[in-house]
Amino acid sequence: MDFIACHPNINIAVTYHTFSRVILRSYSTKADDEMETQDLWVYKKIGEIGTKLTGYRCVSTFHDFKYHPKEITTGAFDDWMFDHLGAYAFTIELWDLADEAGIKERKFIEWHRDHPHEQDLQILKWIDENGGPQSYVDWYTFEHPQLGKVELGGWNMMYTWRNPPHSHLAAEAERNTPFALALGDLLPRLSLHHLEVKPLGGGDYHLNLVVENAGFLPTCTSVQGKNRKAVRPVRAELELPEGVSLVDGRRRVEMGHLEGRSNKLDVSAFWTEGNTDNRGRVEWTLRGQPGAVVTVHVLSERAGSIHRQVRLP
Repeated sequence: MDFIACHPNINIAVTYHTFSRVILRSYSTKADDEMETQDLWVYKKIGEIGTKLTGYRCVSTFHDFKYHPKEITTGAFDDWMFDHLGAYAFTIELWDLADEAGIKERKFIEWHRDHPHEQDLQILKWIDENGGPQSYVDWYTFEHPQLGKVELGGWNMMYTWRNPPHSHLAAEAERNTPFALALGDLLPRLSLHHLEVKPLGGGDYHLNLVVENAGFLPTCTSVQGKNRKAVRPVRAELELPEGVSLVDGRRRVEMGHLEGRSNKLDVSAFWTEGNTDNRGRVEWTLRGQPGAVVTVHVLSERAGSIHRQVRLP
């Protein structure tokens, strides 16, 4: 929590668990219809990307991953990240022995309570053929110093059910790497669209700045992030050298949040008329001598920053 609090640039977070081969998304404590609709669409779209790249289904923890049908999971990391900071967060459950053995499309939790005995044999057969000699140990007698004669054996739970056998670890990690990289491609990213200075005469100059968010997510990450005021809006600041003054405009300007492409998932976005909500514009009038250098700073916690210098012509 200290690390995250000190890094306000985080848009997306992933926590890796084992097991089930599933991508879990918020919420754990309430139904999908209680989430901001736009955020739910984005969550599902990111989940579709994850499914395509990993083969893991993406599901709501509340709807599809309860340990008991009348209880909820509380204290989840991804719920905290999304609810308080507006950052899209996922719990990815790596590896699944039953799935690897060919038992597909089952209910994640319910299957462990009730499934055919034949599927247990199917899993054991896979382990015998692929897991190595330490995966399932035949029962043997052991003389315990306090208990006397006991029997030991059975599943090596840590490296069969909970984690892959050692020979399969690399493959399981490799299938998840593309999704992690794809998440990076979704981040908001400030880009300089236009920066121009024109003389107005009499030592005055017009400075025009247009910046855009070239990323998928908005500069506030999500509607939840905006509602929580978890992220400061984009700001533009002027750094003026000696001899250059500001005639019109403010040295520090709040530009608001810039949308990315994520808000175009709504079908109504097709009927908007040239909406450029991913761009922001600031204009200033300056007075100074030709050749003076003015520095423009555009700042955002989650979309990066831009620093450019312009020379008065």
